Amino acid sequence: MLGLPTELREISGELTPESVVTRYPDIAGGMPAKLYGKNRAERVLKSAGRLLPWLLKRVK
Repeated sequence: MLGLPTELREISGELTPESVVTRYPDIAGGMPAKLYGKNRAERVLKSAGRLLPWLLKRVK
């Protein structure tokens, strides 16, 4: 186990469907870029921004 804090584990769980939709557009049922409005995109970016620093520390 990576020791991911609970809050970040929850964020990771929220981001997983986002990565699937953007990586496999046929699953999304449409062009991923058209599925994201401003609010959704900002929410996803904010969540990713909270998770990324923790991940980068572990990669080095």
